[in-house]
Amino acid sequence: MHNSMKELVLEATDIVDLVGERVTLHRRGRDYVGLCPFHEVVPKKKLFKCFACGAGGDVFKFVMLSQRVEFREALNILAKRAGIALKPETQADRALAAKRDLIRKSLDWARSHFRRELAESDSARAARAYAAHRGLLDETIEKFALGFAADDWSGLITAAGRVGVSRDDLLAAGLVVTSESGRTYDKFRNRLMFPICDGQGRVVAFGGRTLGDDPAKYMNSPETPLFSKSRILYAMDVARQAIEKSRQAIIVEGYVDAVMLHQAGFDNVVATLGTALTEAHVKQLIPAAETIFMCFDGDAAGLKAADRAVEIALSHPADVRVVVLPDDQDPDDLIRAAGPGAFKSLLHSAIGALEFKWNSIRTVVDAGGPAKQKEAIDSFIRFVAQSGLSGHLDETSQAVVIGRISDLLNVPTRLIYEQVATARGASRRTPAAPAPTSSDESDYDESVRGLPGGLVSAVEELFGFVIGAGSLSERADQHLATSVCYCPPWATLLGTIRRLAELSEAWSQEALLASLDAPDICDLVSRTLRRFRSRANYEHCRPDDEQTLHDALCARVAAEMELLRIQNIPSKWRDANATREAQQDAFAAMLRIKQRRSECLPTERILWRMGRR
Repeated sequence: MHNSMKELVLEATDIVDLVGERVTLHRRGRDYVGLCPFHEVVPKKKLFKCFACGAGGDVFKFVMLSQRVEFREALNILAKRAGIALKPETQADRALAAKRDLIRKSLDWARSHFRRELAESDSARAARAYAAHRGLLDETIEKFALGFAADDWSGLITAAGRVGVSRDDLLAAGLVVTSESGRTYDKFRNRLMFPICDGQGRVVAFGGRTLGDDPAKYMNSPETPLFSKSRILYAMDVARQAIEKSRQAIIVEGYVDAVMLHQAGFDNVVATLGTALTEAHVKQLIPAAETIFMCFDGDAAGLKAADRAVEIALSHPADVRVVVLPDDQDPDDLIRAAGPGAFKSLLHSAIGALEFKWNSIRTVVDAGGPAKQKEAIDSFIRFVAQSGLSGHLDETSQAVVIGRISDLLNVPTRLIYEQVATARGASRRTPAAPAPTSSDESDYDESVRGLPGGLVSAVEELFGFVIGAGSLSERADQHLATSVCYCPPWATLLGTIRRLAELSEAWSQEALLASLDAPDICDLVSRTLRRFRSRANYEHCRPDDEQTLHDALCARVAAEMELLRIQNIPSKWRDANATREAQQDAFAAMLRIKQRRSECLPTERILWRMGRR
C-alpha cells in the first residue's frame, strides 16, 4: 500500500471525531482532553497522547490500540469510515484478500449453523443437558454465541452445500479436513462449539469441547490467514471495555474458564488457546491494563505455565500478579464449588510476579537434587540479570532478591552479584535474535532496541525530570548530550527542549507537546514522564528534594555511559601482550567505574532516604 493511500485516509479522518466516538473530549485551548486511556488530542497534527498510560500516535495507532488490530486492518477500518475504496495493488494481494473474504463468510455461516443446531436440533439434547449441568445460563450461551457440532462425519459439509458454501471454502476455513486417502470430513464432531473472535468481534476460528469420550478433550481450528492462536486471546472482544474501565485484566488457560468467570461477573477475563502466553498476547492488553492477573490451574503443569508466562509479562510495563489456585482446581471448578467470592478473594491475595518466581525456586531447591537445584538457581540468576538489563527490575528489588539467594544458598552476596554480572555480560555480548517486525512495536521501540536497559531507563528518567520541572539545567543538558548519539529520538527531544529553553526559562509540558510532530517523539515523552513519575513521585517533592533528585539522575546517566566503556576494559587487563602497567591501569579504571555506578542510588532509594516512602 503506497504512502499516498495512507496519506489520503489520514487527511480524510478527523481525529477529534474518531477519538470522540469512544472518549468524551473537552476543548482546552487549541487541543482536546478526555479520560484515560487517550487523554490529549492535538487536532492540527492528528495526534493523540496519554501521559498516564503511554498510549500515543496518529489515527491509525488509535484504531490499532482501541480495536486490537494490525496496521492494515486499521487502514481498512478508517478507509471504510471515510468512504474511501482501497484496492489491493498486486495480484497476490488481491488473491489473499479474496481468500480471507471467503474464509470469513464460511466462518460466519458456520457460527450461525452451530448456534441454530444447539438451540433447535434434536441431536443437541445431550449438548443442552451438558451446558445446563455445567451451569451455563441462556444469556451466557447467547453472549458467547455457543453452538453444537453434530456427531456426524459430514453434517457440516452437507448443510454448507445446501447454502452454496463449498468444501474448498470449509477446508480453507479449517472447518473440514482431508485424510491421506483423499476423504474430506468435518473436523468438529459431537462438540460444544466456542466461536473465537478477533478484537472487533469477528469470528476467526472455533474451539470445541468434546461431549463424548474423545481423548482430545478440547480442539481448536488450525492456523489460517485469519487465525493464529499465538496472537489471539479468547473473549478479548467482549472483555475489552471492562479491561479499559478497570485497568485490570485476568488471564486464564481456556475458554470454558473464561466463559464461566464472565458469567460470575468477572467481565475482564481473557484466555489463551492451548498455547503458552506470548509477547503478542501481552501487547493486546497493554496499555489498557495496568495490572495483569495470571490465573493458571493449580497442578504442576499450570504452575509451570505460569512460571513461563511471568517472564513474558514482566518484559512489559505492567504490575504482573499471579493467582495461585488450590491443587488440581481450575477457575471453573472453584466458581462452581465455592462461588465468585472465593475467586475474588484469590485475586486480592494474588502475589507479585517476582515473589512467585522466588517461591518456584524455593520449591525446587528444597525438594530437588543437586542438578535440579543448580539448574533452577542458574535460571533465576539469568532472569534477574535480564530483568535488570531491560529496566524492569530496579536496583533495590535486585538487591533484595540477591540477598534472598545468598541466604538460601548460604553463600556471600558478593558471589551472587558476580554471577548476575556474568549473566548480564553474556546477555549483552550475545546478539539478540531479530525481533519480528510488528505494527505493535513503535518507531521509538526500534530506536532503543539493543541499548542497555539501564542506560535507557536513566536517560528517560532524566528527561522526565526535565520535562516535569519545565526547565533544563546546564548539568542535565551536558549529561543528556553525551547519550543522544545512541538514539535519534533522544537527540530530537533534547533539541526541542533546548529551543523551548531559549525562548523561555520556564515552559510547560503542553508547550512541549504542541511543538512535537513525530509519533515516536510523542511516545518518548510519554515514557519519560510515566517512568519518572512512577519511580520518583515528582509531584510531592520539595525544592531541596528536586535538587537531590536532579543530581542523582545526572549521576546515573553518567554512570551508565561509563558502563558502556567497561565492556572493553577486561580484555585489556587480560591481554598477554599488554604491559603490566597497562593491565593495572585497565583494572583500576574498571573498579572506579563500578564504584561510581554503585554509588548512584535509584530514585526509590533517594526518596526513601528523604522519608517519602
